Amino acid sequence: MSRNKKKIFYDKNRKPFLMDPKKYISFSHSYERTAVAVSCSKIGIDIERVRTDKKIITIQQRFIRKDESIFILPNYEEDYLHIIWGIKESLYKLVGGLYYSFINHYKVSPFYLHKEDCVSCWIINNSHSQKFSAFYKKIENHYLVYIIDK
Repeated sequence: MSRNKKKIFYDKNRKPFLMDPKKYISFSHSYERTAVAVSCSKIGIDIERVRTDKKIITIQQRFIRKDESIFILPNYEEDYLHIIWGIKESLYKLVGGLYYSFINHYKVSPFYLHKEDCVSCWIINNSHSQKFSAFYKKIENHYLVYIIDK
């Protein structure tokens, strides 16, 4: 039985791509989990294990904007931080690392935890901003986040 194997290539920014111009790929890993997404539209995916060492709290100043910190509920701070990190990482992958600052170039709109609905988010640069919808799901002790550019 023949398998249809696809080779994965990387551009100069290390963004993976397939030779088929109608297909896009993104992948992520966190400890024992791996996430792979293939789509007909540009896509970014991230998976993050919810860490028990509180590291996400100590590094939040690197990726949380002041306007984002307002809607993070203290009792669920780690969950919010993991989801926001996943959204920004997915946006970063979506544009192939074009914008590097998680504070200056990516913004997450307020959302309610546990709703597992779409979350509005933005890529911001000097001349314009673009809105996207992020989706997240908790799978055991990991958060999976993905964004499709439709």
